[in-house]
Amino acid sequence: MPCTLYYLPEGPPSRAVILLIKYLELNDIQLKVCSPITGDTSDPEFVKMNPQKTVPFLDDNGFYLSESRAIMMYLIHSRKPECNLLGRFPKKIGLIQQRMHFEMGSISGMAALIIRPVLFGETTVPPAAPTEKVYNSLAIVDGFLAKTAFIADNVVTIADFCYLAIIASFVHCGMPIEEKFPNIWKWYQKCKNLPGYDMNEEASMRLGDMFKSKLTEGF
Repeated sequence: MPCTLYYLPEGPPSRAVILLIKYLELNDIQLKVCSPITGDTSDPEFVKMNPQKTVPFLDDNGFYLSESRAIMMYLIHSRKPECNLLGRFPKKIGLIQQRMHFEMGSISGMAALIIRPVLFGETTVPPAAPTEKVYNSLAIVDGFLAKTAFIADNVVTIADFCYLAIIASFVHCGMPIEEKFPNIWKWYQKCKNLPGYDMNEEASMRLGDMFKSKLTEGF
């Protein structure tokens, strides 16, 4: 039986998983929109499976898994263990994991503190403190990309899907990525060849439009 991925199309973590699914051509996964905004994640049946009430969330025939990066790792190991997205040797594996942890803690974590308060009407300007922290972190990523064509290597790895989802969100929310971070922008253009890129762009644009519609002052 096909498994089900519950996801929020505009959510960067959900989009990272879908980018991976598209890249690996996994055709046995049913996609089901599940929005916290409309109360889907508080539905009693969903909460039974996922007490965290978060998306993305995977139901693989009764095996339940939350957290986007855990889902991505599981899908690789269970569907395409022969792929090279995780690296083959300890140093490369470690580097890929470092890039992913850095993105989670220093970029996506801060992005939520920028985007959510605006979407929920708590402010009409991008919060300054987390924005500055994101810029500082993106400067480090720009340095990574001065050395390799992709985030952790000269070939695509799992880390690129995590970064592409959040960087596209920043671009369409109005952050001056092209101006401030030329190596990130060059990498972003390379990603146009990835399966699922257009889907990620469209969803990022919707998120960006919602975000910018509530601003009185941009970045």
